[in-house]
Amino acid sequence: MSFRKCIVVVMLFTVAMVSTHEVQGCTSFMLRTKQGLFFVHSLNQGNVPSVQGMIFFNQRNVWKKGFSWENLVKMHDGVEPSLIWKSKYGSVTFNPFAKELIDGGMNEAGLYIWEMNFNTKYPDDPQKPKLFQCQWMQYVLDNFKTVEEVIDNAHRMSIDGWGWHYFVADASGKTAIIDFIDGNPFVYTGDAMPVPICCNAPYSENLRWLRFHEEFGGELSFDPLFKEIPRFITGAVLMGEFADQDPVEYSFNMLEAMSKNVRWSVVIDVSRMKVYFNTNLNKDIRHFTMDKKDFGRKQGLLMLDIDCPGPGDVRKEFTGYDVELDRRPLKSIIELICSDDEYRESILQGQAFSIDEVVRSISEKLEWPGPDEAERIAGEWTGKMIFPTDQGDQEIATALVLKGENDRLSGTMNDGTVIMNLTLTNTAYRGGILTFTLKVPESKDLVFCQLYRTLEGWKGYGEVWGQRQKASFYLSRSD
Repeated sequence: MSFRKCIVVVMLFTVAMVSTHEVQGCTSFMLRTKQGLFFVHSLNQGNVPSVQGMIFFNQRNVWKKGFSWENLVKMHDGVEPSLIWKSKYGSVTFNPFAKELIDGGMNEAGLYIWEMNFNTKYPDDPQKPKLFQCQWMQYVLDNFKTVEEVIDNAHRMSIDGWGWHYFVADASGKTAIIDFIDGNPFVYTGDAMPVPICCNAPYSENLRWLRFHEEFGGELSFDPLFKEIPRFITGAVLMGEFADQDPVEYSFNMLEAMSKNVRWSVVIDVSRMKVYFNTNLNKDIRHFTMDKKDFGRKQGLLMLDIDCPGPGDVRKEFTGYDVELDRRPLKSIIELICSDDEYRESILQGQAFSIDEVVRSISEKLEWPGPDEAERIAGEWTGKMIFPTDQGDQEIATALVLKGENDRLSGTMNDGTVIMNLTLTNTAYRGGILTFTLKVPESKDLVFCQLYRTLEGWKGYGEVWGQRQKASFYLSRSD
């Protein structure tokens, strides 16, 4: 079976869900008011009657396994995660796929991320960890507190999937849009993002058309020339007209005014940690409050069907994790993809598995197997460094010694040739990614290294600062 083909298969789902002119309508924005900050999102899918989903209270201090989409759908034994990490923050997420595979949400530190469909090209670097786009967003909420941290992390990953861009905001009111163009992250933030709204078109194009419209000094009316650009302008106008209205009600009304095919709407009152939502199947606005104690449960995560009865406070309706309930939306997606005979053959019959078996396999991959050596970072790690030369790849035995705790690591690296027991400097470890520098005394070169944690040990790269050639590291525990 060709797993490149699987990516194309999943894109069928995207086409079915988000790619026609009338349905590319997902929206995220931040509304700043005297009552506080409000993060707002709508999931708009005009060519499907509804979108199933679950809401999760994800727990802090939980080990996670990250996969590329290709490895998630592979069924044979021996598929290993590309990255492991331990969640630092709890979060509330809205998941149309399954646990860990999110559409967006906010963590307990007030960091928010959500996706909008966008024709993008993700980075593809085999020396960096690769995460499926849904899981990368969960990784962001697990590990970071600020927009700056998310921007910094974006270039440390290879993200894969069918193309999204991302609206990010934090409790300070800073916002960013992260696009991936020609394989590189491209960020709008600060003064480059004067209107905190993200739709499905390039932000620079949104701003250009905004200046042409009469409400912003131009001459064009709101008769739509392009189906996506006017939606951004409508949002900008309504945002500017906000005065002393109820911000929650106003936010829901903004979403309805900007698009007529809303399937989910979510409004988060950041200062009060209160989440409001409704769906096209249940227009009643329901709400619940995020409490710090909800993210440290010994019993594990909590979940709720997004189409649960309402209106009002539904916090007590959340239940403990139910694997069968969790797999229901994922099964619907796999069924949708496999409704095409050709792709049913390549995904199911090509692997000789049923839809239920594929769904179960994906679900089981995302489970942590239990206590093991992952907690212990300090110690000796040995293996090899592979360095490209004109005569071919050169393999050099390499050792890494780490001391201290996860957030205060120090150590040395030795390859017996150039890197002779050099002390690690500028050391940082977060979200399973270890970065440090090495100063080579003879040449005065500064070597930057980024290693990422896997079940087997460490993988990653090192490069002399300012040069493009990268050496690859493969290290496993030896002590």
